[in-house]
Amino acid sequence: MALPLETILNRDLFWKSGAVLLNPQGRAWFSWGPSSRWPGDMREGLSSKFSDGGDSWLWWRPAFFLKDPHEELWQFANSAKMLVTTEEGLLTAESLIASRAREHQAPQVAAGEEHLPADARANTSVESQWSGLSLWPWTVPNKNQFAEDFSSIQRNISSGHLTKVVPVVFETSPQRPSAADLLNLFIERWRRHFTQPQSLRGYLYGMWNEESGILGYTPELLLAKSQRENLGPKSPEQGRTIALAGTGPTTTCLLSDSKNRYEHDLVIDDIRETLLGIGVGLGAGVQGLITVSDTQEFFFGQCKHLRTPIEFSWPLGKTPLIVAKALHPTAALGGRPRMRALELLGSLPSATHRGTFGAPFGVINSEIAEIVVSIRCLQWDLSGSRIGAGCGVIAQSQFEQEWDELQLKRDSVKWPTPI
Repeated sequence: MALPLETILNRDLFWKSGAVLLNPQGRAWFSWGPSSRWPGDMREGLSSKFSDGGDSWLWWRPAFFLKDPHEELWQFANSAKMLVTTEEGLLTAESLIASRAREHQAPQVAAGEEHLPADARANTSVESQWSGLSLWPWTVPNKNQFAEDFSSIQRNISSGHLTKVVPVVFETSPQRPSAADLLNLFIERWRRHFTQPQSLRGYLYGMWNEESGILGYTPELLLAKSQRENLGPKSPEQGRTIALAGTGPTTTCLLSDSKNRYEHDLVIDDIRETLLGIGVGLGAGVQGLITVSDTQEFFFGQCKHLRTPIEFSWPLGKTPLIVAKALHPTAALGGRPRMRALELLGSLPSATHRGTFGAPFGVINSEIAEIVVSIRCLQWDLSGSRIGAGCGVIAQSQFEQEWDELQLKRDSVKWPTPI
């Protein structure tokens, strides 16, 4: 059953407790309901599978910072939980585009003030007055602390133990989003999505209740599974992922930058080796080859990234959860070699709980899977809000450039994107 966007937005329950995933092709999944449907602390991930059938929300926390990263990685790999939603929450691309057209004709976002969340009703022109998150009181990360982390990583790289590590910093605020803020964050990213070509779109995603949540727009796909097109109902299953690493301002030419190309190639090699390690291509003949597309520059908001799509024949007997666990975290998020990088990240003086930043999030059913990496997002709980950003540190990295990159990524979350 396809539902128009305003039907979703006009449900008070959606703003009290909801989840969303919108892919570049325009297909979206929604879920809403009383906060009691979201058990446990969302920063630690969902705690149970509710029932069988339907589309399932997949979520697990990225457990990087415990004393024994090997043990924790095992626990993390077995802590994926799913939440079942129904076909009622599924929107088709046609209904999404039609809803967007109606939105532009009615700038008050929803069908009327009486349908807005309670604390948004005092401001009927919510969108026109909203200036993003930039006016909130923010505390920037400690630059001196990041300098210590950067030096520690560089020493380990120089010693030959590592080739890449991805540290993360957080900007924090005591303020947390109201229902009106959540509404506008959602609408701004929704409109950003449908006012640009499909080739430049990312993934709108989020999950929240009345106490905590996350909402973001990520350029990074961890894993997608589907049937190969044009080969009939019994066509082989196909997997897709994306190598996304190497970042700069939109004026930068990344393809000709040796540092960014090398950092990006490390991620491609990491993904290829992981796929081969779980049996991709074994016994599958010609169709079992891993196809690495050309690397291209990918404009995403205020940033530009190097981006390489990777396709592969689905490994025999492997579920999407198994493949996702093997891939995560790629060298775009953790480092290379993976376990040594995670161990170093856990030992840094600034090591802190990442919450849901970088966690896999997605939808799985019997036919498809779509799992993204939770970056470029706002996280919040009862103590306030925070925005995280990471950067890939390699031997050629320069401290000030990496520091500027971290701010560029955080700022892209704060500011509304011009339509």
